Amino acid sequence: MVSPKYVMVLVLAISSMWAMSMAQPSSSGISGACTNVLVTLSPCLNYITGNSSTPSSSCCSQLGNVVKSSPECLCEVLNGGASGLAAGLNINQTQALTLPNACNVQTPPLSRCNKAASPAGSPLGSPGLPDAVALRCLAHVPFNLHPKLELVSRTWRDALRSCELYKAREEVGSSEEFLCVCAFDPDNLWQLYDPLHDIWITLPVFPSKIRHLAHFGAVSTGGKLFVLGGGSEAVDPSTGDQDGSFATNEVWSYDPVMRKWAQCAPMLVPRAMFACCVLDGKIIVAGGFTICRKSIAQAEVYDPEKDTWVSIPDLPYTHNSACSGMVIGGKMHVVHKGLSMVQVLERPSDGWMVEDYGWLQGPMAVVNGVLYVMSHGLICKQESDKRKVIVSASEVRKRIGSAMIGLDGDIYVVGGVIGPDRCNRDIKPTSDVDVLTVGSERPNWRRVAPMSRCRGTILGCTQLRI
Repeated sequence: MVSPKYVMVLVLAISSMWAMSMAQPSSSGISGACTNVLVTLSPCLNYITGNSSTPSSSCCSQLGNVVKSSPECLCEVLNGGASGLAAGLNINQTQALTLPNACNVQTPPLSRCNKAASPAGSPLGSPGLPDAVALRCLAHVPFNLHPKLELVSRTWRDALRSCELYKAREEVGSSEEFLCVCAFDPDNLWQLYDPLHDIWITLPVFPSKIRHLAHFGAVSTGGKLFVLGGGSEAVDPSTGDQDGSFATNEVWSYDPVMRKWAQCAPMLVPRAMFACCVLDGKIIVAGGFTICRKSIAQAEVYDPEKDTWVSIPDLPYTHNSACSGMVIGGKMHVVHKGLSMVQVLERPSDGWMVEDYGWLQGPMAVVNGVLYVMSHGLICKQESDKRKVIVSASEVRKRIGSAMIGLDGDIYVVGGVIGPDRCNRDIKPTSDVDVLTVGSERPNWRRVAPMSRCRGTILGCTQLRI
């Protein structure tokens, strides 16, 4: 059976060959003789990057030659000589792992490499594989495959759940963007959407004791999801009364690498229906309603590294309506439903400015720093006081309580309920997800995988970079 660890070395060797074609041999850390040997593996690039469904005969031939006659060159790769060269190459991990079997090449044990190059018994790999190199190899593996890799060994599981892996993914450029979504049904459940693989990943159940938490803030920073404040949407079926408090100061974080929720320092003021954004890695909350449904102007900032909250200048104005926040041009913008007035914050120490941009009313999403608004059945691009119609929103306008959010150049409209019409008086919760690529010449809606567990009104939706 082919060792998956040896396959990782082969993939790194082939990837390094690609990088060495654009670098001086002396800068690659690979000897000149081995540079020439590894370059012969170039026919395998199409296969490990997913551009070909089967490896070519020349790939298999050269792979067999290198394994048989020049294993010492693979040892140079193994010992870190090319550990930083292939960071920008998009490897098809699933296909790459099948390369030796597809070529019917028997790989030797990694222990043949010089053990003196690194300590024996390396926790993440076989003898001779430095932890730093093994971690960089793991960093290239897509996040959705981590649960399977954890089955290899306890040490691999610990590595996949370490802060070092998150840092390694940033260093090698393999971080992935996800959508985080929480809907009314089921209660307090979050899911991640992976747009690259078009799949949904279910998170552990949110541990708050508040049933059907709603009207909360949801943001991400430092690779973690944060859920802040909000109150209960649950209703006692016997009395019809609302169950629990309207506003809380609870703050929770979810670490996708460690795969667990943790309670953070509470906000200074309980609040719901408030604006919540991230500026310079810190979370800012402003406005909303507190206990007894009283509108408030207080604002505060949270430092995730210190787990502390500090008051900042209050909003100049409050309004008896929910508010939301978004970051445009490095500034936080607080928008109240039904008002054209926007309150803007660049730095917490400078306080707020009040602007009247005359923005359209409706669901909003920021894509690549540009604001888009769904209004009167149209998606419009909003810049200062100018607006441009992009495309019809007839595909999604019938959905009530959906979320609209930007991710990687696209607008996502997620979930919601389909309201009653002349033909149907029922309210139907939906798990559908529709996507619009706003940067294309002719923007069109497309449907992606529906939420696998969540459905109905979207209570929280934000981006998460892992």
